[in-house]
Amino acid sequence: MTDTDPTAIERTVVFIDLAGFTVATAAHGDETAADLAERLGELTTTSLGDGDQLVKGIGDAVMLVSNSSHEALALAGRICHLADHEAAFPLLRIGLHHGPVVERGGDWFGATVNVAARIAAARIAALAQPDQVVATAAVADAAEHAGLAVAALGPTALRGIPEPVDLYAITSCPALPDRSVDPICQMAVGRSSAAATRTVNGVEHLFCSPECVRTFDRLPTGER
Repeated sequence: MTDTDPTAIERTVVFIDLAGFTVATAAHGDETAADLAERLGELTTTSLGDGDQLVKGIGDAVMLVSNSSHEALALAGRICHLADHEAAFPLLRIGLHHGPVVERGGDWFGATVNVAARIAAARIAALAQPDQVVATAAVADAAEHAGLAVAALGPTALRGIPEPVDLYAITSCPALPDRSVDPICQMAVGRSSAAATRTVNGVEHLFCSPECVRTFDRLPTGER
């Protein structure tokens, strides 16, 4: 695809995947993993606006396309908000990029799609906070105009992308203050729904299930 491709149009591409999905699968089993992936699809479908399209689910990830960066950021915020209110759910890794794309049979292709996918898959969100998404400059500009908090992460190498890409952390939905991350399965847990708590060296840990707290209790003291 080139800039002169007559079939290319401008869209914002969004990839969302479940952080710690492999760890959660190991801790809770295949049925729970399938339930989490299915639930991500349901939360996404519920959150769609008029200018948004759920393109497909890819294992523990979903691909979406929005007409504009403003709409994509609002969509990401709605999905984050719903995920935050789940009793126990993995943190979301969200990558956004705006640019030319080509549509074929309901799917979307091009370098813009590739960059958005690499951002979500590269665990770049580790550089940001759980209530932030990671995006490229065009999306960051739209976020600033919308009054969202934006922080530069700097040029970042993405697998398969020839040149480093300037990335930005955007706060699209403030996380709930009582959310914690289960240290065993890496799922986000609300205090009111935690199965158990443990305090080690002054740090309180919340657990999503009795299985996770039993696993934690069996760990040697130095690994907690």
